[in-house]
Amino acid sequence: MNKTKIEFGFGAGMDKDQIPVSPECVKHGLDWIKKVTVRLFDGYTLTACEGGWRNPAGLLVEEPGFTLTIYTSFTPSVTPTKIDIMVDAIKQALRQEAVCVIQTPVNFEIL
Repeated sequence: MNKTKIEFGFGAGMDKDQIPVSPECVKHGLDWIKKVTVRLFDGYTLTACEGGWRNPAGLLVEEPGFTLTIYTSFTPSVTPTKIDIMVDAIKQALRQEAVCVIQTPVNFEIL
């Protein structure tokens, strides 16, 4: 069975309208994201980070953010749907315009 590391990268400083996201909204948003993640993937690692990206309007957006990492047994017919659900949950929870998704084949065991 194939195993995959899935990383979701997203901002938590500004929303899609370039309005600052309040600390309370970030807390509640992350709580919701974690609940959805556990429901879909059974676990996660959440890491605070800082990054920047050029949005579709061409503006550089630099802000605090998070990387949500999932390790899963990859089932091609199921995982893309779970990824789409997770992306939508992140976008809605923190009013984000975009979420970066990276899928990497890995070898892992939970011991």
